[in-house]
Amino acid sequence: MTDFKNKTVEAKAAELSTGTATIQEKLKKIFEYVRDDIKFQFPEEGDLLPASKIIEYGYGQCNNKSTLFLALCKATQIPARIHFSLISKDIQ
Repeated sequence: MTDFKNKTVEAKAAELSTGTATIQEKLKKIFEYVRDDIKFQFPEEGDLLPASKIIEYGYGQCNNKSTLFLALCKATQIPARIHFSLISKDIQ
């Protein structure tokens, strides 16, 4: 799902990291892109959507956004990982 070697993901990562001098600057641009440019919406595929499709669709829910954030970090050589957990339907 974190298809960080996909051409779409690599191109977006390169675009976001252009003009950045530090890892912090890259992280800020990646974070703001995922937060602001990827709209919150539930795709039909649910959680099982690769990062490249999330960029293509321009939307995703929280797990999709996490997948995309991870892929963009990896595509810009920033070591990263994510952790998922189950949420009770009562809480949702």
